[in-house]
Amino acid sequence: MTHPQPLNRPEVTMRKVRLPAAVAAAVLAITPAVAHASTARPSPALTVTVDASGQGEAAIPGDFLGLSFEEGALHEPWVSASHGNLARMLDNLGRGSMRFAANGADATAWQPDPSVPPPAWADGQVITPTDLARAGALARHTRWPIDLGVNLFHDDPAAAASLATAARRQFGPLLRTIQLGNEPNLYLPIRGVPNYTTDTYIKQATAYLAAIGKSAHGVRFSGPDAAGFLWGLPQADPITKPIPSWWSAYTSAFGHQTRFLDQHYYPLVNRPEIQTPATIDNLLSKTTAANTRNFVDLFAQQARTAGLPAHISETNNVANGGKAGVSNTLAAALWTVDYALTAAHEGISGINFHQQPHDCGGYTWICFPDQTAATDARLQAQPSYYAGLLVSALHGGQFLPTRVSGAAANVTAYAVRSPDGAVRVVIDNLDNTLKGTVAVRINGVTARRAGLQRLEGPSLEATSGVRFAGSQVAPDGSFTPNRPLRIPVTGSTFSVPFTTPSAVLLNITDRRR
Repeated sequence: MTHPQPLNRPEVTMRKVRLPAAVAAAVLAITPAVAHASTARPSPALTVTVDASGQGEAAIPGDFLGLSFEEGALHEPWVSASHGNLARMLDNLGRGSMRFAANGADATAWQPDPSVPPPAWADGQVITPTDLARAGALARHTRWPIDLGVNLFHDDPAAAASLATAARRQFGPLLRTIQLGNEPNLYLPIRGVPNYTTDTYIKQATAYLAAIGKSAHGVRFSGPDAAGFLWGLPQADPITKPIPSWWSAYTSAFGHQTRFLDQHYYPLVNRPEIQTPATIDNLLSKTTAANTRNFVDLFAQQARTAGLPAHISETNNVANGGKAGVSNTLAAALWTVDYALTAAHEGISGINFHQQPHDCGGYTWICFPDQTAATDARLQAQPSYYAGLLVSALHGGQFLPTRVSGAAANVTAYAVRSPDGAVRVVIDNLDNTLKGTVAVRINGVTARRAGLQRLEGPSLEATSGVRFAGSQVAPDGSFTPNRPLRIPVTGSTFSVPFTTPSAVLLNITDRRR
């Protein structure tokens, strides 16, 4: 399997890239990143060479990209197929999945009878049968299945079984999995549950699965939905100690009942005591990219060992809701492209980007810019939504071996052979200083023609003006890309100019098709 890498040395062959052992052991080490230079420098041409002569490697699943929401969002009227524009914005992304869980899974009460007051701990945050019916209609309209969380923190297997049974009734086969709670590996250090260990979790989860199995027989599960790392906590070695132990405990106990091995991941966190701050430079740094690649590779390997698909059920760029001026920028969109394709390439079967639609300054892809928009259920697209449009165009494609060469620059490249036979190449320029031409050579395809679509914006810091394929999402949620720009072919090479950070999608076809 080849490994897409930053273009940081001449003739880098992806298959041969290996990180130093010290880096691999400190996957989430908190180290400062080198900032981008402020003055642009001339850059020699870079070359991306794709071997399209073979059948390709592992394919990107057709429903690889999905969105994650807080469980309490189910109670909001914009989660609807008929009210507002959410359904249309999901349709733009092709096939996908929805997750309703996150912290809200452990803070929301199932209220099967709305006339009965919810428990005091819920503070009015509830799910009702009407909410499930509305979400079920959305799932059927979009054909996006749902992963649903049940409350584990407030120990109540009977309530979880009642919710799972009602969800199966409303969602039918589109209820993909039930998830037990959210980030149980943080119940002790964050929520203060005394002596909460993997053994405690397995005992509690066993009672839940038994109760759900009796009333909703055949419902599949996924888990353990562990937090990606424990920032600022004493047990700070997230690779060698706490996280894999949760994977192992879960698969040993529930692997035969499980559809996915689920995990969360955020590369940065918005907390002032963290040594590596949540900045654009750190988000786009090669250190962050290397840490991410190691983490998803380790997770995918663990899942393969257990005979399960690896699924990142909650993720985004900066934990704790994101950081304004970082999470909602073109830089975040370019990071999203690289991260999603890295995860797919390393063997992750699906990935759900977490959304907080009432906070346009965070990492959300879709949000309400004001109260009027919220009342009308009229979501607007944020920069990373356009990254989703680009990545979704590669769904179903098989990765092709890719070699990069040229000057040192923070640029990554990926190539796939799509089901229609076209070769699609993504070049992601995360470098604020690169100005030059990238040459793309496709070996094994003759009589080529190529079209180019670009993900771009005014600057890395831009929070508006971002577009893909020359277009932006309309207020009604519709998206109509411009026709791809035809680019010239010289022999076996295409020339792609870069003057600002951006990502391009090349669609390369044989004229005989």
